[in-house]
Amino acid sequence: MVVPTKTALIVLTGMISLILVTFQSCKKITDHNVGSASSWDTLKIPDLKTKVTTSISGFITDHDDIPVNGAVVSAGSSIALTDQFGYFEINNASVVEEAAVVTVVKPGYYAGIQTFIAISHQNEFFRMTLIPLASYNSGTIDASQGGTFSSWDGGWTFSVTIAANGVVNAANNTPYNGLIYLNAVWVWPMDFDFQYEGPGDLRGLDTSGFIRLLSIHAIEFVQLKGTAGEELKLTKGKSATVSLELSSGSSASEPPTIPLWSFNNTSGLWQEEGIATKTGTAYTGETKDLSSICVGLPINFVHFKGKITDQSGKAVPYAVVNIPSVPSSLNVIPAFSDSAGLFSGIAPANTLLQLQISGMPGTGTPVLTQELPASQSDISLGTLVVPSQNLVTLEGSITDCSGHLINDGDVILKGNTFRPGGYYHYGTSGTGAFAFNIIYANTNQTSDSVSILSEQKSTGELGNALVIIPNPGINNLGRLSTCGTSRNVQFSCTLVSGSGVHLQNVWAGVTNVSNPSDTLWILTDSSGNVHGILSENSRFIINISASQNCGNTLYSKTFSTGMSNVSLGNIVVTGLSIANVTGTVLDCNGLAVTSGYLLVDKDAYRLNIPLGNTGTFAFSTNVCNTTTSDPISVIPVNGTTGQAGKPLMISINEGNNTISALQACVTADLTQQYINYSIDGSNYSYSSPANTISQSSDYNTHFTYIGASVQPYTEDVFISFYNNGIGVGSSNFLDEFHCPQLQWSIVPPIYVSITEYGPVGGYLSGYFAGKVEKSSTDTTAHDVICNFRVKRNQ
Repeated sequence: MVVPTKTALIVLTGMISLILVTFQSCKKITDHNVGSASSWDTLKIPDLKTKVTTSISGFITDHDDIPVNGAVVSAGSSIALTDQFGYFEINNASVVEEAAVVTVVKPGYYAGIQTFIAISHQNEFFRMTLIPLASYNSGTIDASQGGTFSSWDGGWTFSVTIAANGVVNAANNTPYNGLIYLNAVWVWPMDFDFQYEGPGDLRGLDTSGFIRLLSIHAIEFVQLKGTAGEELKLTKGKSATVSLELSSGSSASEPPTIPLWSFNNTSGLWQEEGIATKTGTAYTGETKDLSSICVGLPINFVHFKGKITDQSGKAVPYAVVNIPSVPSSLNVIPAFSDSAGLFSGIAPANTLLQLQISGMPGTGTPVLTQELPASQSDISLGTLVVPSQNLVTLEGSITDCSGHLINDGDVILKGNTFRPGGYYHYGTSGTGAFAFNIIYANTNQTSDSVSILSEQKSTGELGNALVIIPNPGINNLGRLSTCGTSRNVQFSCTLVSGSGVHLQNVWAGVTNVSNPSDTLWILTDSSGNVHGILSENSRFIINISASQNCGNTLYSKTFSTGMSNVSLGNIVVTGLSIANVTGTVLDCNGLAVTSGYLLVDKDAYRLNIPLGNTGTFAFSTNVCNTTTSDPISVIPVNGTTGQAGKPLMISINEGNNTISALQACVTADLTQQYINYSIDGSNYSYSSPANTISQSSDYNTHFTYIGASVQPYTEDVFISFYNNGIGVGSSNFLDEFHCPQLQWSIVPPIYVSITEYGPVGGYLSGYFAGKVEKSSTDTTAHDVICNFRVKRNQ
């Protein structure tokens, strides 16, 4: 018998380790592999420690593609703020090479997180859409006792069960024992905007630590908060049970089990938590992280890169590099060429795909296609040349107000015939000169105009817009002045009570003194913050009230703007009237509902009030004053049976209000569409499927139209409102309201408050109240209260 020496044992151990590592790196995928070129795929455990230095820029917009101003953007230890165009720049940031993370934070929105594979000393450009926080939270549970949240969002249900003592303060990991607030929003993976919403870049770590690309089937953005607004997370070692509903019509084709993933905000990657099991139309599983949740299949991927130029080799920046109709995957994050024309992205491995290069005016019409070969290795595509007939070159120079060329200028460009928010940003040379290429191809239109503005960085001076219809080839714009006549600044303040408590759901109306009809209405968020964009060098009055329709003002102040952002700091608001509302919800047999919630619509927000185990509810909300009644809409929901009550309009006053027993006994689910209104206290209702409910939008005039009819080809109720900047919490001017009882003469102003704004295919909900005349000849004013919920067709 030969006894191995110590050295031999070390060598033998190393060989075994090498064999194990090699086996893991070449692990055979039999259940979730997408590639068909080979039955073996190389999996990789990523290096999440090595860092590189890179620069990052991009545009941040909201759901309506409106630029988000003043958002805080961070990458590594570097921080920047978005400007009025939603643009930011971060130079020389130290980030993780394999998973660089860019985080965007703005009050009223879920944190936006973009992840990418960084290349040393290269620029990275992207566009991100921030998702607004759900206007209705899903009630509260006592952290010391635990319990279940049940969130209804756009017709889809998401529930979370948290164990007793199951959460801690996310900032310091200390135990949390107060009330837990859940805010959750369902996101449709097939929606066009999903590719810009994230989070991350659809990559995740499976249970073995391998990095994979995810084919996401359903996703929910989740946020846990404490009573003081602090971020909460699950206690280490404890899990939560989640149930995530699939999109309508897709559940029959989904597998019986699927991996469940949670998103890690720090690493910017999804983390596989285990397996979710399908029951009916929902998947249920366990998670140890409640930042955001999804179910999806892992796919192997490759990294591709290249450069886009014109025929002379000059860069084509900000082109869209997309992969349409990816097999076995719902979506792939698009790539963009940076200021040097360089681009990189990820795609499924072992799959023959086609890249499509497109640009302005953003209709998706490709001007160049390139085959992406089926491969297990990273792909370099070299230089891709855009045909000259699809390129426009804009050149010129920038001057200050004195006509002198400047060395710190920028050019901001916006297409005028495609989706709002489509801004582009170009720098100038040290002499103030600029020259850049844009892809400009649209087979549907022949006169696509663009707006061009010039900016001086050091002063913030912004020139007036130059509107042109560019021609293929070189377009010389001459000298552009940064000396404009109309510019904007950012305005902010925070509303607090006399005891220092931040005031949520309070209205701030900011009126331009020189144009009293120009009023910006802003609803405070959970931290009492007010944010808005105002004209510079102007005088304004800010009026604080509990509702837009209140006749009394709690606080008023006149202030002026200059050329810099304006902050009024903390504003102490006293005299706020509070209504305390109580009641009971019964089931179809008249018995107390032991598990459920009450949906409450008021102004531009929704409350989700949990029921006690005896069917009781209690909540408090702001009201106008002691003499005026405030209208609200309530919908009782039986969480056990899924049955609900029809929306009921009621009035509440300051002090204690007791609502008569509500019954949750409607078999139809909450996806039902409706228009409910009352005239001088008399109630009227239209709902589907008994009635036809419809919605449409005109993106040229910025109007939304909603109609209801009893018979086809008739329109009994018609609502139209101006929707420039529509979104949850927005206030939109009512243009028309027709119904059989009234014609259309409105006593202005009446504002439509939006309480729900899902994607196309999701739902639009809102509310308005005010005085309406019967007709142009009968000027008797009638009190009208209306709320609606319709499926978005546009």
